Amino acid sequence: MIRAAIVHPHPVMRAGITQVLTTDDIEVVGSFDSVADLLATNPAADVVVCDLSLNGVAPENAVIHDLHHRGYGLLMVCGSLEGIDVDGAIAAGARG
Repeated sequence: MIRAAIVHPHPVMRAGITQVLTTDDIEVVGSFDSVADLLATNPAADVVVCDLSLNGVAPENAVIHDLHHRGYGLLMVCGSLEGIDVDGAIAAGARG
């Protein structure tokens, strides 16, 4: 069973991602509107599904790097790639 946590600033998107991910093989163990909230809770997740454009601002690659080194796998989602540093996110530890 894969345990996933979701970070997205919009509750409707978090609900939709939760619905899509919840299967026999994936359990959503937390839903957060910010990386800070995720870190404060420290959920037992294998992977973090994170919006690549939190509130219109890409998370600093240091944040992605920190999550990666805390042992979380990272899957980044984004509705628009305009102004987003995808290569930087991947270099910092995002895997998809």
